[in-house]
Amino acid sequence: MIINEKGLARALKLAYKHGGYTLIANGEQIILFTEGWYLQCDKDKFPRKALATIVEHMGTLPTTADALSIADGEEPQVVMPEVAGQDVSSWESGQAEGTASMVPFIVWGMQLYQVADGAGPCYGVDPVALAVTERDIAGQAAAAVLGDGRLKWEHDGEKVIVGAVRPAGRYWDRPWQQEVWAALEAVDLHRKEA
Repeated sequence: MIINEKGLARALKLAYKHGGYTLIANGEQIILFTEGWYLQCDKDKFPRKALATIVEHMGTLPTTADALSIADGEEPQVVMPEVAGQDVSSWESGQAEGTASMVPFIVWGMQLYQVADGAGPCYGVDPVALAVTERDIAGQAAAAVLGDGRLKWEHDGEKVIVGAVRPAGRYWDRPWQQEVWAALEAVDLHRKEA
């Protein structure tokens, strides 16, 4: 299992209070996503604590195949299928552009991932989004790097995609942030020897 049950329940509670999340449940799979993370899981493998959290937010089990937007202080709202389809495809689209693995650095509150095989692009991931993934998987298994800075783990009917930032590649970041990030990318952060 690549989905962390406690981490997902915590991420759902946080998302519920801060902007909400979208749920798509059909007969076979459950898809959940926010602005920062996306997951897809076979219904029979879906973590029970997370399902209990969803029931707590909705007041009932999801029974329709409609996409529902769930947020604090609001009744669950049906999301137009076209919009939900665009959101899902924006998370899942793109070819893998290599792999990245976790390095033992946290910068500006984000866990760092660097492409394998030496120095190269680094991606920062929000710890709340990362907590949706089992710690062993997030820490030891390489993630596929999708376009627009997304990291993806997939195994046996489960898929977790987290949003990642790369300040060296963004034009709106301050010059000093870009310089710091470029310096990080110039070093192989996977090296164990000094």
